[in-house]
Amino acid sequence: MYYTVYEISIFDILLQILIIIVAVGFCILILFTSAKKEYRIVERIITVVFLSVAVVLIASSQIGDSEIYVDYLNGNYKEVEGNVKQFSLGSDTQKAPESFYINDTYFEYYDGWEFGYTKYGEIKANDKLKVSYVYDTDYKTNRIVKISRYEKY
Repeated sequence: MYYTVYEISIFDILLQILIIIVAVGFCILILFTSAKKEYRIVERIITVVFLSVAVVLIASSQIGDSEIYVDYLNGNYKEVEGNVKQFSLGSDTQKAPESFYINDTYFEYYDGWEFGYTKYGEIKANDKLKVSYVYDTDYKTNRIVKISRYEKY
């Protein structure tokens, strides 16, 4: 029988939404404070351009992650079931991802750095898992959106 170890949820993207709101609010605050007369027009233009680029970069990365969540909700994901093979333990100090294969499907992730499942140490070699994933075209990797572990009763 399988039990769910991890499943992506709305709480995984709430932080990203808050980051976008804070970034936009910060930009508005900077624009209003730079509108004082002692700032020249060139300084204002540079500030507006810099902050606009920063907001666009932050928002575009967050939108890409949100699309993975929406794909999962809409059933646009793949699922693989089997034993964990070629397991490689991740390391924060060496900036190495944790990685493994299940039936020729490769998964890798960094602890806490990515969207989706990112916890080091919970998956072990030869674990029997059912993994649901969405292919991330931006980073060319499989993002884990659900993991179920098999246990005999």
